[in-house]
This record gives sequence, C-alpha cells and structure tokens, in this order.
Amino acid sequence: MPSSESKPRLAFRVGVTGKRELSPAQEAELRPRLAETLSVIKATLENESTRAQGAYSEESPILWAISPLAEGADRLFAEEALKLGYELQVPLPFLRDEYKKDFHAPDSCPEFDRLVAKATAVFEVEGETDFAGVHLPAAYETVGHLVVDHCDLLIAIWDGEPAKGNGGTAHVMEMARHRGIPVVCFGIGAAADTPLDTDAIIHAVRPPWLAFEELARTTEPGSAGQSRVPGSLEGRAGPVRASKKPGAPDANGSYLETASSKKPMLRTLWSWFFKLMSFGAKLPKVWPESIPPSDLKPRYERMDAIATRLSGLYRGAFLLNYTLGLCAVFFALLGYADEERAKYWLWSELAAILIVAALIVSIHRRRWHFRSVDCRYLTEQFRILCYIDQLGLTAPPLRLSAHQLNSDVQKSWMEWRLRGLLRERPLPQVKLTIAEARRYYEDVVDDLIQDQIVYHARNKETMEKVEKRLDRLGWFFVGVAAAACLLHFHFPPSSQVARWLTLCAAGFPAAASACHAIGSQGEFRRLSARSEAMHSGLKAIRDKMEQLSRSGRLSPATLRQECVALAALMIEEVVDWQILYRKPVPPG
Repeated sequence: MPSSESKPRLAFRVGVTGKRELSPAQEAELRPRLAETLSVIKATLENESTRAQGAYSEESPILWAISPLAEGADRLFAEEALKLGYELQVPLPFLRDEYKKDFHAPDSCPEFDRLVAKATAVFEVEGETDFAGVHLPAAYETVGHLVVDHCDLLIAIWDGEPAKGNGGTAHVMEMARHRGIPVVCFGIGAAADTPLDTDAIIHAVRPPWLAFEELARTTEPGSAGQSRVPGSLEGRAGPVRASKKPGAPDANGSYLETASSKKPMLRTLWSWFFKLMSFGAKLPKVWPESIPPSDLKPRYERMDAIATRLSGLYRGAFLLNYTLGLCAVFFALLGYADEERAKYWLWSELAAILIVAALIVSIHRRRWHFRSVDCRYLTEQFRILCYIDQLGLTAPPLRLSAHQLNSDVQKSWMEWRLRGLLRERPLPQVKLTIAEARRYYEDVVDDLIQDQIVYHARNKETMEKVEKRLDRLGWFFVGVAAAACLLHFHFPPSSQVARWLTLCAAGFPAAASACHAIGSQGEFRRLSARSEAMHSGLKAIRDKMEQLSRSGRLSPATLRQECVALAALMIEEVVDWQILYRKPVPPG
C-alpha cells in the first residue's frame, strides 16, 4: 500500500445548487429527502472506509458540504448536512457584505451569518458589478465553477426551468455533467428526480487496485463463454492496469514507500553525456524556480526529486546499455586484431555482456521509465496547484479522445492519489479581491509562465543540438567504416593492418547504430518539437493575460479562466507522455 507519508484521509465532497424561492411546503417536503440522501452518502463512505483500509490514513472519514448559502436550496442543504456531521465549506460569489445585498427575506442576513459562523472555510470572491452596483451574472458563474470544482457529487434542487443566466441551477448541473460529476436532482414541479447512485461514491473513493478485485469478484459468466460485467460496474470497470496483479507496486504506487531522492550514478552518467553533446549551445538563462508557499510544496519537491531520479536511472541505463553493447562488439574484434591479448579482450567482452544483461533485467523489473512518467505527472500537478490553489482552482479535468481511452490516466493510481489528497483539503480561507488577483497574476505570469517559457525555449535548443550532433556522429562513424572497407583492398587479408581495418569496418557501423539508438530512445527530436509547441502555447496565454492586465479587465473571474487554460495546457502535455508509455495490461 502507499506510504503513510502520502496516504490521504478518506473524504467526500457534496455540493449543492438550487432554486432560491422555496415555499414552506416545498421546504418541508425537501428536508427529509435531503436528510435521507446525505445519510446514505455518509453510510456508504463509512462502509468504504472499512473496505479500503490501508489505502487511506487511519483518521476517520471526513464529509464536506459545499454551499454558497444563497437563500432557499443552498441553506436548506447546509442545515441538513450540518445536522449529520458534515463540515460546511462556503464559496461566495461576492465579499460577505456585498453578497448580503442579494438577500430579500427579513431574517435572511442573520441566518446567513449564523451558517457562515459554522463553516470551517469561507472563500470570498470580489464579484463583478456594473456601474450602478448591480451584480453581474459572471460572479454567479464563478461560484458555480467553485462548487463543481470542489465536489464529488452535486445535489440539485431544480424546478425544470432553463437557467435564467450563467450560474443558474441548470447551468451548474450542465457544468457538473461536463466534468463527469454525478448529479442527484430533487425535482420541484415538472422536474423529475434522479436516484442516488451509490456506485458513484464508491467509484470516486475506491483505489484502482481494489476496483480490480471488485471487477474480478463481480464478473459473471455470460453467453458463449464470454464474461459479463454487472450493471453496477458498467462504464466504470477497466481502470488502467500497470500489472495484472492488484497488489503490484505499479498498480498501487507502493514503490514510493522506498523511493529515494538521491542522485544515482546512472543519472550522473546521463548528465555528463548530455552536457558533452550540448556543449557550446547558446541557451536562454534559467533562474532558480520560486514556488510560492503552499502546503502542497513539500509534496511537489519530494515527487519532483523521485521523478528526476527515476528518469535519470532510466536514461543512464539505456545510455550505458548501448555503450556497453558497442564495447562488446569492439572487444570481440580486438580479440581478432590483437591475438596476443585475445584472452583479456574475451573477458572484457563477457563482462560487458553480463552488465548489459543485468541492466536489461533492472529496467524490466524496476520499470524506471514507466514510474518516472507516473511521478512526473503528479509532480506537474502539484507544481501548478501551488500557484492556482489560492484562486480556488483544482486539478484540471482531462479530456481524452476516443482512441486514448484505454490509457485513461483518470483510472490510474496516480490520479486516485491526487484526487484523494485534494478531497481531504478544505477550501482555501481567502478573500480574493481585485488587488489579490493582481498579486496572484504576477506570481503566475512572472514565475510560473515565464519560467516555463524559458525552460521550453532552452529545452528546444538543447534537444535539437543533441539530436543533430548524434546524427552527425553517426554519419562520421559510417564514413570511417566505409573508408576502412576501401583501404582493405590495398592490404593482404593476412596482414596485421588488414585485421585492424576489419575492426574499423565492422565496429564503426555498430557505433553508428548505437548513436541512432540513443537518439531514438532519448526522443530528442520529439522533445524539441513538443517544447517548441509548448513555448508558443505558453506565450499566447501570457500575452492574453498581459492584455487583460493592461486593459484593466483583470478580475478574479478572468484570472481564474486563464489559469484554467494554463493548467490544462501544462497537464495535457504530461498526460501525452502517460498515454504514450502506458500500455494497458490485457485482461486475464
């Protein structure tokens, strides 16, 4: 199981959206229905706590109720959730005093204050108003996004009418469905109820390796010898499997328990090679990374160190493998060319072959590349969250095309671990004013975006240089081999010179092949092209954000929108590597 250092606390978040104007009769009808649904959610989570023992920390499960506390449905939900022991989290579309101008009932403001006082976190946004002080719909859309971003299940109290504007009940329900978040609708009037699907709760909190066991346990024989997945798991089955065994380290991430962050010798070997091959390249200057203070920063730093180590092990291993393979060829040929010391060359060849075999076994068993890509995914998620968490944003949703669904990262242990860690964290206790938005804007643009722009510019040039030099070195070896072949015609086959020419003619094509193999395995051309594309995408987002700032249109809402686009761009780039290297294990 995952190490206790990184085990999340079992948590589940329930959000609400709904009608503001409720009659006393409607409230009386809704209260027991809400209480029953929230009770079922609580009981389901407690049952899963027992089943998932070892995957989560030993702390008791926590239930969050996410409500903006508007009049009507929001408050009704909050009151029933508090009675059942849920912790109240309150995202507000405006600062508190401004938000109260939305309330009309005589006792509404004191009731609002009473509920806010019971909240464990309040996230206030300085919403937009027009010149007359009228609240603009963008503020309600922002709070709708906040609710959807921070819930695992949405309860909607809906009258069946379309939304009157952005942020209305129907609009928030559509947001949730777009994000793949289950919606439980309590119909009023013409609207129909939707039943609570407890499988949705189980699916959200159950680790993938337990889902494998569940799939095996509930799969039933079907017709013609085929297996059939029961309806409760239909559409949810088939997490991305890194191993056929649910308890394998690559299925549950348990290799993080013993993962070291120290710099290995293989990584040092790769660093020397990389510096040698890129020597003299004119590269943009890189400043030390400045991650803002966040409780996620230690997780980012540890995961970054592990990902860097694993990547260095893999790259150093394949570099050493190809180099030793080349050496083995030369040692064999040297035994032919230098007969006096043939025995020593034979032993050297055998040693090279044994080391190559050991490296192949290590790469296969320890799966350094596969694991480094996993850890890099989490690293980049934590890096971005360190910047955008205080804006009330969360890890961006991943959109995959149909041909990529078999490698869906959202069904892997990394995504479960990330979502588990985010679910246990409360909303940030922040007043996101326009002035604060400006400060966050400077952090994001000056630090994160600019740092990434420089990194990708540098990476493009470096990878391009390494790829070209390896290509030229390969052609050089081909030329030497061709020259040796031509010179061979001028010397008797039995002469000593002919023996050394044979070594060159046979050995240097192997050297050219090694250069080609290192270039292909290192994927320098692909990395250069990807960095060039990322550089352009990041510059476009930076320019748009700077334009918003110059025009005076930078607000909490617009900053959040641009940060969502930024996070999606950066994470999708990492997910592409996941899909490229994550080959689903066939069932059975």
